[in-house]
Formats: sequence, structure tokens, C-alpha cells
Amino acid sequence: MDVQDTAELLIFIRGVTANFEMCEELAALQSLKGTTTGEDIFDKVCQTMQQLDLDWAKLASITTDGAPSMVGASRGLIGRMNREMEERGLTARYKYTA
Repeated sequence: MDVQDTAELLIFIRGVTANFEMCEELAALQSLKGTTTGEDIFDKVCQTMQQLDLDWAKLASITTDGAPSMVGASRGLIGRMNREMEERGLTARYKYTA
């Protein structure tokens, strides 16, 4: 949180190039004003994916800090991402492992 009670969400993309080299880029810095629920975070992730025209089918994994709003199976980001994947007919399932 910053001095104005605004949380900052950093979204990175990690991938493999055509030459099989690992690459990582900062995709977005999203501000979360007010609440930081799993739904709030999910909305920002969706917004970023849409802005960058990223394909949900190519999303392979999610890395989080382990906070409940990130890893909750029903109300956290992981749970919300799993539901989104199911709604899109995709089979990826995400879980939190410490």
C-alpha cells in the first residue's frame, strides 16, 4: 500500500522465445483502490490480458505471494481464474503450492 491506501499489483509475463530462451517482462502495474479482493485482482488481470491481447489458452501457470485474496479456492484469484478457464472450455487448473 502506498501513502494514499492504494495497493499496487505487478503483473509479469514469463515465457519461452522461439529460440527456447526464457524471457520475463513487466506486463502491467495496476492500482487497486479501496479493496484488494480476489475479484478485484481478477478484474485487473483480465483488463491486462485484454489490453495486451493475450490468449487465455496459452496461460500455463500463476505465481502469487500466498495471500488469501490470491490463493482462495472460492473467492481468491486462483479460484476465480479456475472458474474463468472452465467457462472458456479450457482445462487448465491452478492451485497454490507453498
